[in-house]
Amino acid sequence: MHLEAYRLSPENQDKYNNWFYEYGFNIFLPLFMKRPGLKGYDYFKFSRSAYRTDIRETEYPAFVSMIYFENIQAF
Repeated sequence: MHLEAYRLSPENQDKYNNWFYEYGFNIFLPLFMKRPGLKGYDYFKFSRSAYRTDIRETEYPAFVSMIYFENIQAF
């Protein structure tokens, strides 16, 4: 598994989000998933909803991607 996390400026965050929803899901990911050895891809956007008040860290990456590989050689 490979993790990537992005904390962007608000302007770039909007641009990245728009790109991902317009091109990432429809063009990039289908082509990317054709690579040999890839098993899956997950994409998460932090919602900033607070359900715990005892957390000290407030600077989270807005976007996290997880890429799954068949084995270490595929990575």
